[in-house]
Amino acid sequence: MQGVGEIDDVFIHSSTNVPSYALTLSSTYGGAMGTPTVPSAVSYPYGSTVVCSITNSPVVLGATQLVCTGWINGTGAVAPTGTVTTVTVTVNRASSLTWNWKTQYRLTTAAGAGGSVSPDTGWYDQGVNVELTATPDEGQSFRGWTGDVPAAQTNQNPLTLTMNRARSVTATFDVPSEPYTTRGIPYSWLAIYGITNNQEAAQNEDPDHDDAPSWAEYVAGTVPTSSNSVFALLSMETVGGLNRVRWYGTTNSGVTNGFGMYLSTNLESWALIIPGGTLPRAANGTNTWTDPTPRSGPAHYRPMIPWEP
Repeated sequence: MQGVGEIDDVFIHSSTNVPSYALTLSSTYGGAMGTPTVPSAVSYPYGSTVVCSITNSPVVLGATQLVCTGWINGTGAVAPTGTVTTVTVTVNRASSLTWNWKTQYRLTTAAGAGGSVSPDTGWYDQGVNVELTATPDEGQSFRGWTGDVPAAQTNQNPLTLTMNRARSVTATFDVPSEPYTTRGIPYSWLAIYGITNNQEAAQNEDPDHDDAPSWAEYVAGTVPTSSNSVFALLSMETVGGLNRVRWYGTTNSGVTNGFGMYLSTNLESWALIIPGGTLPRAANGTNTWTDPTPRSGPAHYRPMIPWEP
């Protein structure tokens, strides 16, 4: 052989046996699932190609979710960091990586009658500041914010919120032409269902006999004249060792307050395990939530809606 050149990655060994090297995978989130399994330390023959990936990102836990952002602490044949959730490793020496995760919280935004709010509902990184803007319709005016807003900021517009937890926020507006009952039920909503007289008394009546007065049907977004439309549990099942609850409640009335959840183990005492306003309403009216805590004994659930007339 003549000339000048370079030979890279040549392995010379006196034996016919191919050496093996460990590929070690770990994660900053203990519930990570991936290929190969996380955590793990597996030895592979020299030159093996191993595709490493995370398969369960994001992990949604109610109004909180965990998102894999790539890897850190790469050694050996792995770059020190990466921003993808799949990496191909050619094992030519001992190597390792740690899958890195971040926390995000759900910000649920809504607007009452007479205006709009931006941005829309979405997920935000833990600790970031989000600016919300309420825009009144023509002839209306901004009245304030309700929900998960510090008391000193309820009249600020724009409003800056720090996402150190899940939040549900509603912009309210003055709509002088709209009369309401003392419970805050619009006359116009009652009129949709033929209730046009004695609205103050009618809001407390139960025309469809489903044990929910008309004012409660308004809060739940259900129909006060149909017993088939009522704020109630639809089902409960156990999936993967966790309890999954489904219930009915819509945004049809214009009320978009999120739900909370009570838990009881004996049907006598109830504990609020998810604060009101935390679980957003589903657009189709069928709401689903999975209890992230495994329950070995009896567990009874009761969704709730925070409401101030």
